[in-house]
Amino acid sequence: AGIIPGVGSGKQFAAAFSMNPGQVAAPISMGTNWVVYVVAEKTEPNPADFDKQKKSITDTLLQTKRSVAFDAFRTALEARLKKEGLLKLNPDKMRGFGDLGSPLGLPIS
Repeated sequence: AGIIPGVGSGKQFAAAFSMNPGQVAAPISMGTNWVVYVVAEKTEPNPADFDKQKKSITDTLLQTKRSVAFDAFRTALEARLKKEGLLKLNPDKMRGFGDLGSPLGLPIS
């Protein structure tokens, strides 16, 4: 579940999927505010739609998993190389790389 603008994480509304239209949910604490909602309508999933979208969903999930695995590998490798003294970063030099993407080497603002 994603984010509900102005409210918070959609995960906090998981109960809505087991409720029937017209049912009112119990109040949910959202920090300093409370939310009460009613299920206006509910569309049951169509298995035929899932079969049509299965390859796309699988491909997206695999790409997401690959990205997460690569980021974890890169972070672990960087930490190990820093610990072993084989990687040293120079922040002053790295700041200059941001100027490469602008015409005539001018800073991008």
